[in-house]
Amino acid sequence: MLETVVPIHAKIDAFASRKQYLPDSSKTIDLPNLRKPHDEISAYLESMGLQADAKALWIGYPGLKQSVERLVSWVGIEWPSEKNPLLPAIFEAIELAVRSTKDGLERQETDRRFVIANFHNGLAHIARDIAGFVAWGCSSQKAIEQWEPFLIPFQVWCDASRFEKIIFKRVDSMNEIDMDGLLWKMRSTIASVHDVGVIHRYGAR
Repeated sequence: MLETVVPIHAKIDAFASRKQYLPDSSKTIDLPNLRKPHDEISAYLESMGLQADAKALWIGYPGLKQSVERLVSWVGIEWPSEKNPLLPAIFEAIELAVRSTKDGLERQETDRRFVIANFHNGLAHIARDIAGFVAWGCSSQKAIEQWEPFLIPFQVWCDASRFEKIIFKRVDSMNEIDMDGLLWKMRSTIASVHDVGVIHRYGAR
C-alpha cells in the first residue's frame, strides 16, 4: 500500500504560513499615516471644553506637557481605545488626565505633588488600552511583525518597517501583572525621575 509521506519541515512551513495570514481585527489603518496628532488633540480638547484648562496646566507644569508629548510620540494617534476602538486612546487619556487634575483642585489638592499625581493617574488609563490590543504590521495580506510597547515609538516602527497597513487585534484577556508593568514602563519612559517618584508616593491615595 502506497503512502504519501509529507516531510516534517513542510508541515512546519505550512503552519507558519497559516499563522502569518491576517488575523481578525478591531481596527485597520493604511500606511503611510499623514494625520497630525497635535492639531487633532487640540481640536478634541476644544470640543470637550478642556482646551483652556490644558493650556493652563502646560504653563504651570511644563513637565506634564512634556509627558503628554512623549506619550504621543511613543503611542501615536491611531492606537484605539479599548472602550471604543474608533476613538484614539490618546484622546481619552489626555481628557481623563485634565479632568482628574481639575477634580483634585476642586478637592483643594493644589500642592504640586498632588497635581502631578492626579494628572498621571488620569493619563494611566491608556495603559489598559495599550494592553488591550496587539498591533500587527502587515504586507501582502500577511501579518509580519508585532509592535512591542515602549521598545520603539509606534510611528517609527510603522515607517521603518515599510508595512502596507497595521491591524489592531483585541486581546482576549489581559494579565493584570503585565499591565501594571506596562504602566510603570510607560511612566518611566515619558515622565521625569522626580515626577515618577511623586507618582509612586502620591499616586495611590
